[in-house]
Order: sequence, then structure tokens, then C-alpha cells
Amino acid sequence: MQNSSNSEVKSKSVQENGLESEQEKTLAYIRKNVRFLVGDISILTSGEIPALTPFSKDVIEFLDTFAKKLLKYGEAKLYPDLITLGFWCRKASVSKMKEEFATDKLRLGRGVAFHIAPSNVAVNFAYSLIASLLAGNSNIVRLPSKDFRQIEIIAEVMNECIRELPKMKNYVTLVRYERDKKINDVFSALCDIRIIWGGDNTISTLRQSPIGFRTKEICFADRYSVCVINSDEYVKNEEYKKVAEGFYNDTYLSDQNACNSPKLIVWMGSDVEKAKELFWSELYKVVSVRYELSAVQIVGKLDTVLNFSGQADDGVNPKYSCYDEENKIMRVEIDAVDKNMMELRQNSGLFFEITTDDLSDISAICTNKLQTMGVYGVDKAVIEDFVLKCTPRGIDRVVPIGKTLDFSLIWDGYNLVDEMSREVSVLI
Repeated sequence: MQNSSNSEVKSKSVQENGLESEQEKTLAYIRKNVRFLVGDISILTSGEIPALTPFSKDVIEFLDTFAKKLLKYGEAKLYPDLITLGFWCRKASVSKMKEEFATDKLRLGRGVAFHIAPSNVAVNFAYSLIASLLAGNSNIVRLPSKDFRQIEIIAEVMNECIRELPKMKNYVTLVRYERDKKINDVFSALCDIRIIWGGDNTISTLRQSPIGFRTKEICFADRYSVCVINSDEYVKNEEYKKVAEGFYNDTYLSDQNACNSPKLIVWMGSDVEKAKELFWSELYKVVSVRYELSAVQIVGKLDTVLNFSGQADDGVNPKYSCYDEENKIMRVEIDAVDKNMMELRQNSGLFFEITTDDLSDISAICTNKLQTMGVYGVDKAVIEDFVLKCTPRGIDRVVPIGKTLDFSLIWDGYNLVDEMSREVSVLI
């Protein structure tokens, strides 16, 4: 019996040592292949991190501190997206969100959130992180691989905030690593909610890394957006410069790579030709100064247009033209929408245009991939009537031109605070 007992103890010790060895190997691999810009590897070893209540005082204080430091940061003024982020995180702004999204129900964060940020938008990761913080979660964010300066600035400022508010240390971890399933596996196994941005291919790749049975997943797949302009209101109001700058921010700042950057302009009203002339002329004044275009991008636009022309549905009749000699603005006027046109790799200042007074004429592209509709001079009743009559599977948000990239806690039809937290039901 004694020998048997010793054997069992020895076997258990070997198993424990083997497990410990595997854990150490994993941690060593993470240390070698993951760069921690904010936080450190203790996120994997610190044990259970308490969930917070949505809009907790500690998070609001942290975000307000972050906002103040970011807005004072010298380089921040060079990046409009950083300034927008700073104002979004101010205590006054978050307090308004709390009024809108907080509830008298008992809610807590889900636990650890693992975010995979898109590679083509510099500050998207920060909004995903902040929404999750407001919901009450600890966070691990895989940053874009592209070296946006904005990312380094945000990380630097967040590190300063954590030094001042050390209670938030385990709630913000920003990492960078090459595409690596082994690392994805580790973070996916750890998390209670996984948030995937970046499109269909990214989602397919990440889903090869299993998550727990109770882990929630939110996916932001490939989407596209459109713009609707009432020509009569546009000509009458004479806000040409304001609209041009807003449209530039919606499109060229992200090179039309963001899902909420319009690709199609729908012209309505009776003064379309004059409106077009004014719109493109004013936009070019902005683009000519601010936007740089490479030869590769020009060739890419031409290739896209030629392929579309050869494959477009009957009745579309695409007519393309370069507005300027540098090819910074390319227009493709069409008589009808093509159900596949929005799937094209369309960026770098390539825009479709259609003229109609009936939004049902674009219903073929109002699939579940249509995310945002940017509008100018269009009555709310017109939009609501279209949505109720055509009941499109797409269109999750309608905002003014210049606001399509503005983040909200309602995104892609999700209430992010609700989705990223859980309700505790007390029935006594």
C-alpha cells in the first residue's frame, strides 16, 4: 500500500511539473514574440481580475485623465482623429453616455476582453478598448501591425495615466505581434469575450483559435457605406467648404478603407448638376493640398473601374471620368446600382454616383453589409419612410456628412455596453 501511495504521489508530481512546464513554455513564447506597449505579461498570471460595473467611477476618472493628457500632447493637434478621441473620453462626454446607456439593472463586465483591431484605421482599437472599459472589462488589445504614430501616442499617454491611477493596471493591456495562431490561442483561451474587427478574412482566421464555451464573441465583418445629398439644400445653404471638409474626413483620411467611408453618392433633388459642380470643385480644393496619391493607387483605381465596366449588370451604364490631372478624384456615374459594385476593392478617391429621388432605387445594395448612410439636406422622414417601406437588411446608422467615422456605443447595430457586459438577475 505504501509503495502504491508513493507511486500515486510521484505520478501527480510529474503531472503537475509537466503542466507547470507547459505554462512556463507558453509564457516564454509570449515574452519572446509579443511586444507589450501598455501593461505586461502579468495579465496572464495575475489570476482572476474583478469585473467592474458599467461606467464605474474608476474608469470614468481614468478616461478623463487620459483625455486631458491627450489633448495637451504636443503632437496630438497634427492628428484630427486623436483630438476627436480626446473629446470623446472627457468626463462630460462619458457622463452623457452614462445617462443614455446606464440602466438600473444589476450589470457587471464579462471579465477579460480580447480585441483584434483592424489594420487600416489608426485609432479604432482605442474606441473598442474604451467601450469595453465602460462595460466593466479587463482588456487585451492586439494593435494594428501598421506603424501609425497615433498608436504610439495613445500608448504613451495611457502608460502615464496608469502610473497615476495604478488601480487600472490590469484593465488595459496593448500588445503587438505578428500573425501567430499560437498567441491567438493563448489570448482566446483566456478571454470571456472576443471582439474581432477587420473583416471576413480576419474573422475566419481568428475562429481557428477556440474560445471557452461561455465566451461571447462579437464580430465586425466587412461592411460598406453610402452618402445621400439633397442637391437643392446643398446649393441653397452654401456650406460648400464645410461639406467638402466633412466628406474629406469621412473618406480620404482612411483612404476609403474604413467600413463607414462612403463609396457611393446618391444625388437627390432638382439642382443636381449645379450641386455636383460645386461639390467636386470644393472637394478638390481640400484634396489637392492634403492628399498624397501614389502611382500604384492610380493604377489600382483604373483597374477597378475597367473591371467593373466589363462586368456591370445591364442598365448600369458606367461612365467614368478623372476630375483632376493627378487623378485624386475619380468619378463613376451610373444609371442604376449593380448588386456587386460595393464589393469592389474601391479606395483612394474612387466614387460611384447615381441620381434619383427614390431611395428604393438603391435597395439592391442595401444588404446586411451596408453599414452607414452619410446625409446632407435629407429629411429624417425621407430616411424613415425608406427604411419602413423597403425594410433593408442593411443600414445600421444614418449620420450627417463629416460624422461617418465618429464612434458611438451603438455600432453595427450592437449596443456595445449591453453586449460587453452581463446582467445579474436577482429574483428574491
